[in-house]
Amino acid sequence: MLAYKNILIFFFCFAILVGPAYNTYLDYDYKSNPDCNTYMAIANGNFKDQSLVRRYRIVVPFVAKVISFPIEQVYAKLWPHRANAEWPLRMAFLLVNLSLMALTGLAIFHCCKAYNISDSGSLLAVIAVMVGGRWGNLFAALPLTDSLYFLILCAVIYAIKTNNSLVIACCIIIGPMAKESFIFVAPFIFFLSSLSKIKQVALFALSGLLALGIRYWIDRQAGTSIAASVASDTEHIHNIGVSIIRIASVRGLGELATVLGLFSLLLLAGFAGGKKAITNWTNQTDKIIWWFIPVILVHALLSTEVARMIYLGSAVWAVMLGLIWDWHPLMVKVQGWFKSEE
Repeated sequence: MLAYKNILIFFFCFAILVGPAYNTYLDYDYKSNPDCNTYMAIANGNFKDQSLVRRYRIVVPFVAKVISFPIEQVYAKLWPHRANAEWPLRMAFLLVNLSLMALTGLAIFHCCKAYNISDSGSLLAVIAVMVGGRWGNLFAALPLTDSLYFLILCAVIYAIKTNNSLVIACCIIIGPMAKESFIFVAPFIFFLSSLSKIKQVALFALSGLLALGIRYWIDRQAGTSIAASVASDTEHIHNIGVSIIRIASVRGLGELATVLGLFSLLLLAGFAGGKKAITNWTNQTDKIIWWFIPVILVHALLSTEVARMIYLGSAVWAVMLGLIWDWHPLMVKVQGWFKSEE
């Protein structure tokens, strides 16, 4: 029964994303986005002159490239004028990222259920994250790699909450290949995961060696040194001041509103109504939720795209939304309106 439910939720997430994502896939100005240009180049095996930060995130581009081969055959028959252009690879990225985002939606649903949130609250949270703001659509539609890292972060929350050692191990191994910022998630996993510290040290060592091996191979292909990429990564510390100023501005607050869109109002409502109303739902949270917020804030401060990084913490925002829906007196009253009409 659980398997059928998982399949249903996966396809539900896929279905609500595919429409807007396909429109974006058709109409987006790919050439204006350096991230898209980098990942398209990586998929084609071109590492030279690519971003010293992004070019090591090879998992999604390589999978997309493999999937693009049969898509090219379809394009050759139906749209021969596009078969040798970038459209088949873009379509492959769309399919890969849509699937990863649907899996992320499933992971978020199970995160909510791990906190004993109702099915209605869990689905509401999933909808808010998937289509409430702008980022779910962009992660699904474009040649980007955020979807994999997003899935890993959501899986980390779920695995720590449910003591799922296998999922934790997978996240530790894949995490550094998805995004270098995983280094800031590592302490969170190490201290909160139920997996033994000895096993974690071994897994992190294996993960680090794998990531370094990939970096070494890519640097050889590109003709650059590992030191150059490390220096490029450390330069992100200079973004902290810019990010703080951006968050404090009107524009920055507007950008934050794009994380969950109008569902942000529901999150804000959870902190209204007095102390008793707030503690009604906050008492259902734990240190996993509250300690993950600083991890996401570090991501945001080191990046100039603050809202994009805040969105990566959506497993936490989803759990909060679900708990507010189930426990906050105002939301309980709203649910009563629907029940009274039945």
